[in-house]
Amino acid sequence: MNIKLQTNTEDPKLEFLIIEKYDDQSGFGSTISVVSNGFSSKVFATFEQWPMSEFISQLQVCNNYLSGSATLKPQWDNWFITFTVKPNGHVVVNGLLCAYEQELKFEFTTDQTCLNSLIKDFQLWGN
Repeated sequence: MNIKLQTNTEDPKLEFLIIEKYDDQSGFGSTISVVSNGFSSKVFATFEQWPMSEFISQLQVCNNYLSGSATLKPQWDNWFITFTVKPNGHVVVNGLLCAYEQELKFEFTTDQTCLNSLIKDFQLWGN
């Protein structure tokens, strides 16, 4: 399964590729791919069940109230991805992806119409 943020462009782009939910219920793994203003990164990342559940809940609140933020960050790693929903309908996506001796800090703006399908896809993955 892959999850793609529907920005309707090739830049910016955020995707979770080759998603895996571990059989022992310890969490998830995925290659996170980001393209932002010409910079790009693909990083394999793992994270626990709780951060994923919390992230989905936060995204749902943001979508319902068209404001707020939701952050996906594992308990033991430094990488993160944050969605901040602005009252004007814009969604600012920013984060930090880390790989051995490399980091990519990114930020781009899309709109809230992408949230419904993203939340549904994350719910399918998380269950």
